[in-house]
Amino acid sequence: CTELLKNKKINGLDYTFNGTNITNFTFENCEIKSSMWSVFLNCKELQTVIFNNCTIDAVTNGIGDIIGTNFNSIFEGCINLTDVQFNNCNIYGYKATFENMFYGCKKIKKIDLSTVADLFSGGYGENMFYGCEQLEEIDFGNSYYRLSPSFENMFYGCNNLKTIKASET
Repeated sequence: CTELLKNKKINGLDYTFNGTNITNFTFENCEIKSSMWSVFLNCKELQTVIFNNCTIDAVTNGIGDIIGTNFNSIFEGCINLTDVQFNNCNIYGYKATFENMFYGCKKIKKIDLSTVADLFSGGYGENMFYGCEQLEEIDFGNSYYRLSPSFENMFYGCNNLKTIKASET
């Protein structure tokens, strides 16, 4: 099953595809003002997710206080995931969180986050790549240096990790 969201304004995605048999998904020219919490959690057949020209913005608590942009567990348990692309995307949000983002994604080999503007903004990355057994390369671009000091188990079980790219610019 392949799905596409194109030219949409989205205001709620938490747990949307949790546990489904979806295999591929593309967000095209979307404006997402939502947490991404567990959107694809335990989608064991999921292989590819592509974000093209998307803006993902912070969530507020209803009275204007920014809660942040939450990517916690978005791909957790996606054991067949091999490709995630963020092409020309802007991710905004104070205290963005990425805990368990790729937790248990055993087949993914390369993750390129270099084209994502403002990725971490002081957020958290605990267990972000935990158990990504085949992961060989990550490119953070310049976002890695804005990550908070919360790195606990960020690369636990990434025994094939050879290259981490990050720049200070």
